[in-house]
Amino acid sequence: MTTHRAAAMMLVAMTAAATSAALIKSVALDVPVFQLLFLRFFLVALVLIPFTNWTEIRAQKPFVPHHAVRTVLVILGLFSYFWALRTTPLSSAVSVFYAYPAITLVLAWAILGARIQGRTIAAVLVSFAGVLMVLQPDLRNGNLEILLVLVTAICVASRAIFDRVLAVRNASPVTVLMISSLMASLLLVVPGVVDFARLSVSMAAILVAIAALGALTQLLVIAVLGQGHWGTFAVFGYWEVLISVPLAFGFFGEVPGLLAAIGMALIVVGGLLREKPAPASVLRDVPARRPAYAS
Repeated sequence: MTTHRAAAMMLVAMTAAATSAALIKSVALDVPVFQLLFLRFFLVALVLIPFTNWTEIRAQKPFVPHHAVRTVLVILGLFSYFWALRTTPLSSAVSVFYAYPAITLVLAWAILGARIQGRTIAAVLVSFAGVLMVLQPDLRNGNLEILLVLVTAICVASRAIFDRVLAVRNASPVTVLMISSLMASLLLVVPGVVDFARLSVSMAAILVAIAALGALTQLLVIAVLGQGHWGTFAVFGYWEVLISVPLAFGFFGEVPGLLAAIGMALIVVGGLLREKPAPASVLRDVPARRPAYAS
């Protein structure tokens, strides 16, 4: 795979991720959150069936507890994100979510004793400054639910550390995705049925689109990282922050204020500063992380 092809795939993946977030926000007030979560995981599992190695799935039996903890982190993270999208501007939610790389580094240093370069410390500070600037307008207006996006970022970062430490990394990304989707579907089937609302045809179509876009994002990212294009993943991953701005305006008429816009720019700059070196030079003592969208 050429670098140009990997870049094109990342642009499509991040556009799909941002579009999925916009669609989730569009139905978040009409579809109960547990029903939305159940259908999301169940439909992603259906999409992944053709790509799944069932022999590898069976080989993961010794690591069921590891996958279970990972799945709980996935559910908690997505529950927080879906709930926050009900009242939080789309571009703000996506921007705050991208605090997760900086949080991952802090956790890697605190828990794993990973060595972090001075450049990376500066990048983390820049990213956190950006997050605070994005948070400020919503907090000032009483929208405390935007803090739930920070919970999502912490869950994603914790899951990244968890995947590094435990034997989950012995499974392929598609296997991890399928196991998480199946486990989450089983855990959510009861609350998903209890917390049920009748869906119109158009609403059902939107939910199918959310699942399809989520699966497309995950599979494209897996393909890019499977070919070792870490730098391309790092740089173009922040396209989601940028594309969320026109999507927020097109879907909801949202325009970020000056302070939030500056914060978004700082998050992107901080992320690019942090990601420029190869991952091994940043976290030399830690195995390379799985994609953030392996959920």
